[in-house]
Amino acid sequence: LFSVQASLCIASRHDSIMSAWLGTFSLMRPQVPDWLETLCQRLTDNDPTLTTVEVIRQRIDDSNVIVLAKALQENTTVTTLVLSLYNIVDDGALTLGATLQRNRSIKTLQLRDIRDGREIDVLFQSLCQNTSITELSLRHSSVCTRGAKAIKKFLQTHKTLAELRLVDCQIMPLAATAIADGMEQNTSIERFY
Repeated sequence: LFSVQASLCIASRHDSIMSAWLGTFSLMRPQVPDWLETLCQRLTDNDPTLTTVEVIRQRIDDSNVIVLAKALQENTTVTTLVLSLYNIVDDGALTLGATLQRNRSIKTLQLRDIRDGREIDVLFQSLCQNTSITELSLRHSSVCTRGAKAIKKFLQTHKTLAELRLVDCQIMPLAATAIADGMEQNTSIERFY
């Protein structure tokens, strides 16, 4: 950051140098793929034909998840969200979690490929504040004890969840016990896979 600011100060003295330098500098704005830019525009516009967002083939990273989450914040048309989160870490999980905490139009949520318990912890803590999710699927993810505690709390407090799917997940034995305890206290789940 210091070297960027120092370079900017030096470049600002000479307009021609600044133009050349800013033209080659790509850290100012994260690269957003064209397909994501188009999708985010449709989300921001509340396109009524866009009720399902499925991003599973593209391996999106934190910067892409942040862009997507911000576009979903005010969206009221999407009812199903399916995301592969293989490349996200804390920042992406926090931003997505904050969006899911407030969004009331999403009823079906499928999260795939979460590799770290911290991300599961952050996302499920945020989901505890969401009362609109009726179907939740966690697929191809690693669930450690920390993540399972957040899932347990979610299950204990969430009263509209009718379907829970844990598909092809690596769940540690203590984590499985915590999830089972949460399910015992949840009376709204009708289907579990």
